[in-house]
This record gives sequence, C-alpha cells and structure tokens, in this order.
Amino acid sequence: CMDALMGFIPNPFASSQFMNLLLYSGKWINDFGDYDGCLAAPGSSYITFMVTDLPIQFIIGICGPIECDMGDWGKLNAPVADQLNNYIHNDPEINQTVMGTLTVLPTQILFLDMEVLETMYGTYSIGFWIASIFVVVIVVFVLFA
Repeated sequence: CMDALMGFIPNPFASSQFMNLLLYSGKWINDFGDYDGCLAAPGSSYITFMVTDLPIQFIIGICGPIECDMGDWGKLNAPVADQLNNYIHNDPEINQTVMGTLTVLPTQILFLDMEVLETMYGTYSIGFWIASIFVVVIVVFVLFA
C-alpha cells in the first residue's frame, strides 16, 4: 500500500491512476465522492474516512489504491489526527470557533469499507420502498387529478 502511495510522490499529476483517485474521492466533509466511478477505475478501491465523537461528525469517501487494505488505512489514524489538529488549531477562522477548542484523538478516526457501512446503516428496507411508491402515487394523483 505504501509503495503504491509513494509511487505518486515524484509527479502525482502525471499519473492517470492518481487523477482518478482525486476525481472519485470526496473533496470536503460529508462528500462521499463517486463510489461507482472509483470501483470502475483500474487499480482503485473505495473506503470511507469518518471522524466520530465530536460535536459534528463527518465522513469523506476516499478512492484509494487497491493495494491498501483496512489494516493499511488503520495505520494512518495517528498521522491523520495530528494533521487535523494542526489544521484546527492553526487556522485563524476555525480557531475562533468552538471547533478551535477541540482535539481529535486517533481513536476518533475510522476508516470503513462499504461492507461495514452497510452493517452500520443497513440498506433500503421493504418499508422504505412501500413508502416511496406510496408517495409517488400520491404526487402523480395530485398532479394529474
């Protein structure tokens, strides 16, 4: 995994794979990126990065090299927490808000694959589909009645 990531260091924008990883990853908090696009890109896999136990929780979709497994991503908890803390505490706009008083711990950083997310949040139930069909029928009836 680290070899795949380090391979982008000399000239990341010359690599079409690196450009795909950027293109299909989320760009800001609560941006899941393009899951299907990531999986269709050669040599790519999709995971989510989540920060928990803060006043605001956020999640970002990451399109990463297929060589990286959940163990590899988990090794990044401490460095990612350090980078987030540097950003929070050194950005003047953030530092003046309640967020400026927070410290992100490595245990608050989670990297999750889609299988774990589906067990956390589930998939659409039969009740969801019945309610959706019911709403569509009512909307059609109101519009065309």
